[in-house]
Amino acid sequence: CSSERKGQISPHEFPRAVVAGEIPANKQIRAACRRHLHDLKRSDLYFDDDEWDAYAELVSQLEITGGHELTGNRIEILPWQAWVVGSVLCWRLSETGGRRFKSSFLEMSRGAGKTTLMATMLLHVASYNAGADCVVLANTVQQARQAYEAATDFARGAFGDHKNPDEADDALWECTEREMRCRESRGRIRTYAAKNSSLDGLKCLAYLIDESSEQT
Repeated sequence: CSSERKGQISPHEFPRAVVAGEIPANKQIRAACRRHLHDLKRSDLYFDDDEWDAYAELVSQLEITGGHELTGNRIEILPWQAWVVGSVLCWRLSETGGRRFKSSFLEMSRGAGKTTLMATMLLHVASYNAGADCVVLANTVQQARQAYEAATDFARGAFGDHKNPDEADDALWECTEREMRCRESRGRIRTYAAKNSSLDGLKCLAYLIDESSEQT
């Protein structure tokens, strides 16, 4: 994996450690890790190292915000997070180059960094894919804005604030209350209340559904 050669965290580190018995895991996780390592050898699939490297490079520039005790420190992706994100973003079909997985479900305990992790993925998808439209969905716009605001804080802190006269010309993102847009890719991130009346006709590259158990 090219990310390993560059010294970045590898999305394969966690499954290798689980299969080797170095990290305790339940039966389902062990099976998923074995599948991951097996699939690296398949000819009909490939792991997109270029996309992983792009994601890892973006994350390496982000700082923790929001008054957290670690505010100001660079984000460090944990091995299990790298495995999860890499699995969602980087598995491709060899024949078409299309994504292997079109949807995924991530269940984590409260306060474990779910919203922060998802915000990094939104930033990557919108900046890596030209013209990508990404939407954060929740029962209310206020709830959906948690991930959105985390993404805007990351973008302003790492890539400049377009509303700051000293940074405006070089800022990579234009961030407003309702929408953020990447100046290079023209990708954007928006928020919606997940109600049928507001979602009719919505067609985006990526959807983040926060608190899915509460969706109506």
